Amino acid sequence: MISVIIPVFNGEKTIKRCLDSIIKNIKKEENIEIIVINDGSTDNTLKICKELQNNNNCIRVFSKENGGVSSARQYGIEKASGDWIMFVDADDYLSDNFCSRNIKKEDDWIIFTDIVKENIEIEKNNDFMYGILNKSKKNLFNQIHLNTVWSKMYRKSIILDNNIRFNEDLIHGEDMIFNMDYYKNCEKVKIIKNGIYSLCKNNNSTTHRFQIGIVENDIIFLNKLKKYNIDKKIYNELILNGLFVCLNQYYFHSNNTKKFNKVKEELDEIKNQSPYHDALNEYSKLNISNIKKIVFFCLKHNYYSILYLMFKVKNTRNKEKNEEIQI
Repeated sequence: MISVIIPVFNGEKTIKRCLDSIIKNIKKEENIEIIVINDGSTDNTLKICKELQNNNNCIRVFSKENGGVSSARQYGIEKASGDWIMFVDADDYLSDNFCSRNIKKEDDWIIFTDIVKENIEIEKNNDFMYGILNKSKKNLFNQIHLNTVWSKMYRKSIILDNNIRFNEDLIHGEDMIFNMDYYKNCEKVKIIKNGIYSLCKNNNSTTHRFQIGIVENDIIFLNKLKKYNIDKKIYNELILNGLFVCLNQYYFHSNNTKKFNKVKEELDEIKNQSPYHDALNEYSKLNISNIKKIVFFCLKHNYYSILYLMFKVKNTRNKEKNEEIQI
């Protein structure tokens, strides 16, 4: 059985589309359950889910006090009956059949992406550096979105037997830590050339909200990553991607009420301390977008007014439209 876990908080506008997309892709012969974790919603989410549950035997709905997405996913794992687990966000939807035809007895982790040119298998005899995280092998790190848990299938026994859990204290990076811990315990990873997941960028989601503690969170996350023996270049990319999130969700967020001079003081301090200082010195050599390279050029050379304008334009555009991306 496959258990599809969907955490949802105030998702009345999207949860039906999400559930419908999964139901329509289930074949009659397949044994699949959909577990919806209502994480303390205050809108009509629970009502919608209960109505859909009444019409579909494969849907199971559970409610809990609001505790965040990691807490909801962890609760979903506890309730799951399947041998395999998938995570889907309530904003998103599945666009293709994802189920048992892709599973073989020897598989431990199945990853879907339409970016790779062919199916790829990674055996245990490749260590962590020369498996998923080796840049020379098809740039897999970026292609499989290791910083997310969606578009992947996990063997539940590996999660439970190795006590792999979502870190509920992190507000950024918890998915990557979960994936790193999971990968260490896999014998065989299969990457399937099939983009099944449609990611919908919701401007009201946690990835766009003002996060006052996100800088401290990022430092904790980066320190936790050190134990995984990650290639230095990739680690620097993770540092700068995290710093970009901090710029977007804290320093230059519209809800930040601090005076501009205070923001500049904080940026002067953070960019000159470990681990950000060394990564900033290498930004031009890293595999990051050109937009991010411009941002880090401005940050390195103290062009804070330009950064302020760039993020103001970015946030204005984000408010005007939501975006869908197939993964």
